[in-house]
Amino acid sequence: MDYVAGLIAAFLFWRVVAAVVASVAFGAVIAIFNPESGPASIAICSLLGLTAGLIWQSQADHPAVVTPEVEAPMSTPVAFLGLAFVGGIWGGLGEILFDSALVPALALVLAPFVFGPVIALLVQCKYAVGQLCFAACALLTGLAVPYAIQIAFATEVSSSSNNVTARALSRCQDQS
Repeated sequence: MDYVAGLIAAFLFWRVVAAVVASVAFGAVIAIFNPESGPASIAICSLLGLTAGLIWQSQADHPAVVTPEVEAPMSTPVAFLGLAFVGGIWGGLGEILFDSALVPALALVLAPFVFGPVIALLVQCKYAVGQLCFAACALLTGLAVPYAIQIAFATEVSSSSNNVTARALSRCQDQS
């Protein structure tokens, strides 16, 4: 009986299932070509697929109705902090996967320029290049904050070998 319920749920929410299956397959391809990523690439891709599938399903179930009401715009500092938080999370995950800050930094800088026009096309709204540059800078700032904190605190504390920040700073300096 549980199988029947699972089949009914898969039939009703086929968009979520299709997105998750496609993203797991994409994660498996990443894991094959980058064996160091291991199951983390499959897990991250499946979470992204689940998110995309849920958004797709919700848009199909409840299509957006255009209302003449004007929404209050989000303030610039709040948008910057939100994007910086997202950049810190995704940049940190990218650093773990690739053992480098360069690949996530490039991905965070290019993401608004790749996904911004696509999303604007899907929701049929206009966008400005300045908004995309703002988003790219905010995302990159989120990735850079941990490095800035490490450097700021490493200059004030002694450089004993037991100090975690001093070791992290020396590791950063050794990599460059």
